[in-house]
Amino acid sequence: MTVLFDYLFKTIIVGSPGVGKTSITLRFATGTFRERYLPTIGVEFSVKDIEVQGKQVKLQTWDTGSHDRFSYVRPLYYKGSYGVLVVFDIASKESFENLDKWFEEVYSNCEE
Repeated sequence: MTVLFDYLFKTIIVGSPGVGKTSITLRFATGTFRERYLPTIGVEFSVKDIEVQGKQVKLQTWDTGSHDRFSYVRPLYYKGSYGVLVVFDIASKESFENLDKWFEEVYSNCEE
């Protein structure tokens, strides 16, 4: 079996419901945009292959469901992540005010 990449990095994207996590993920990974809102149930995965300084990098993005009913399982998604993107909607004061909650979750679930 041939490995087609030099590095594999897992990232996770979190934030309040409806802030655009899936839109950001889809746009980055596939260049597409979904017109209508479909809440993420659990987690959705995307992969983007990029080249960095002559090395092939496979970037996995875990797009998490952010509704409270998924809060019990979400900490498991942080395991093995190399990066976390915390997202808010500039037009939503509530999503901005929720950033403290999201950063607390990130800090309590990420390895140093």
